[in-house]
Amino acid sequence: MSELFIQVDVQLTRIFVPIIIILGVVSNLLNIILLTRRTLINHSCSLYFIALAITNLFYSSFLLICNLLADGYDLDPAKYLTIFCKILSYLLNFCPTLSVYFIVLATIDRYCASSINAQTRNLSNIRIARWTIGILIFILAVFFIGALIAFDISYNEEFSCIIRSDIL
Repeated sequence: MSELFIQVDVQLTRIFVPIIIILGVVSNLLNIILLTRRTLINHSCSLYFIALAITNLFYSSFLLICNLLADGYDLDPAKYLTIFCKILSYLLNFCPTLSVYFIVLATIDRYCASSINAQTRNLSNIRIARWTIGILIFILAVFFIGALIAFDISYNEEFSCIIRSDIL
């Protein structure tokens, strides 16, 4: 019975993940094209959404394809190449977190832009948005360095990319 569930899971992965990849790539490309127009590029909130779209485009085009190959077709280089295991684990933790914080920053920017207080409204500008995006990327990149150290290839009846137990 569990073999049946595994086969159903593999088939669903093969069917739905490519659809998600195509929709993700197309929608994020459209977001980038739309938000980089002359009328929108001068708004700080647009910069946060452009950064979000770029992050999600990378995630949906590269990382989801890696997951599709691993889960749908059992072609997982992370099982055999230590560097790929570490980098893929790092990026699979880094990108989704970065996306969430870009939405948080866009929300804060909209709050500042609509504030009654002039000093708070001044916090919503392109220069601050660029700095904030750079600082956020740096902080999260450093924060997730632990994934580069903790993940490694292990052999337990088969090769897999897992967190090393001696690190914890």
